[in-house]
Amino acid sequence: LPITLWFKAIWYVCSQASGANALDLQKQLNIGSYRTAWTMLLKIRKLMADNAPVKLKGRVAVDECCIFRTPGAKQSDVFLAAEILPNGMVGSICMVVDYEHSHDALGAFLQDHIKAGSTVIAPFSVSYWDDISKIYKFEKMQKCKDSERWLTPIAHTIMKSLDNRGVFDNQQLRSSSKHLQSYLTECCYKFNRRNNTAGEMFDNLLAAISQDVTRYLINAEIRQNIEREEIKNIKTKKRLKI
Repeated sequence: LPITLWFKAIWYVCSQASGANALDLQKQLNIGSYRTAWTMLLKIRKLMADNAPVKLKGRVAVDECCIFRTPGAKQSDVFLAAEILPNGMVGSICMVVDYEHSHDALGAFLQDHIKAGSTVIAPFSVSYWDDISKIYKFEKMQKCKDSERWLTPIAHTIMKSLDNRGVFDNQQLRSSSKHLQSYLTECCYKFNRRNNTAGEMFDNLLAAISQDVTRYLINAEIRQNIEREEIKNIKTKKRLKI
């Protein structure tokens, strides 16, 4: 695919406040097949995931939310974690689909996305997680009774903000649940950069691409040097045998 088409695709994804979908991407850029547009969208979201904050830290609110992809459809459970800034505002967030529906899955989510030593504010008890309770400090937070989704106040605020952006009305939610994580990755990336313009997000992704290309070229040069040394050693050994 032409590099200019990739630039246009990245710009399109960055400019969609409610989240992009492959069908609109195909129509807007006149891409021949839906499969190609879908593959491009997945790769751009993968770039967003790689460019996300390593781990949340400080005071982090954690809850489990339910997302209904279509009316009457089976719900998808999602872990939600959000940094609480010193001024009480929400910082960066992270959302991960709970495919396993187990306590182990929640423990893995905490360890994968929250820095050790942080204070986890959650509505659940961790008394039966000896290993987890040694890694984090825990504070109990009650559910919000006025919330339609019966969430903690922080989670309710975030879900309402995403809903106001049209995130939960996107056609992407009508696809298979196995692709829901890819869509949530894009939503979190944009939420965490909500004060940035589409142009700034575009520049950020291009900078990430240039770093990846640089690392690839450096690794390629290192591999070539190693291969040259191996060939040189082989030739030296052959001369010694003669």
